[in-house]
Amino acid sequence: MYNDLQGGGESRDQLYQRCTSSLRGIGRKHKGQRMILVTHGGFIRTLYKWACPNEKSPGKILNTSVNVFRLADGDKWTLEVWGDVSHLEETGYLQSGFGGDRTSG
Repeated sequence: MYNDLQGGGESRDQLYQRCTSSLRGIGRKHKGQRMILVTHGGFIRTLYKWACPNEKSPGKILNTSVNVFRLADGDKWTLEVWGDVSHLEETGYLQSGFGGDRTSG
């Protein structure tokens, strides 16, 4: 799915395998429950690619954005919400923290 990175470290394919394996385990352990995971952008992009394999990259992932995925039938992930930062509008952080809009940061 992904090309390996040069110079050592974890390749994108290894990241994908690690992330999807972890999520499968979480899904099996908490079947029928709502789970909240807090993670980094690489993990979120990997889950996006898993849920939307035929879509282009979603682009930048804003800090503290809410992304909602649903697991069904044991291994089918679907994307329900992407990049929601509406919780920041109430705090004024969108104007101060992201340079005045949702796309900077």
